[in-house]
Amino acid sequence: MQHLANHSTYHRGQLAAMMRQLEAEPLATDFHVFLVEGRREAEIQGGCQKVVNTLMAPLWSNRPF
Repeated sequence: MQHLANHSTYHRGQLAAMMRQLEAEPLATDFHVFLVEGRREAEIQGGCQKVVNTLMAPLWSNRPF
């Protein structure tokens, strides 16, 4: 298992190095960044879902089924 995690880290580092050679900025590949960004995205989507639910509730309450 440790080899599996470290091997993928190695390849992500290779890709980041290639992108930098092409003068591109690679995305963050750290797991904690993934978790923080995922949580932030979920909070944004959750906020949007609340707005949609509020706007659509009158229509949904009139469904025949």
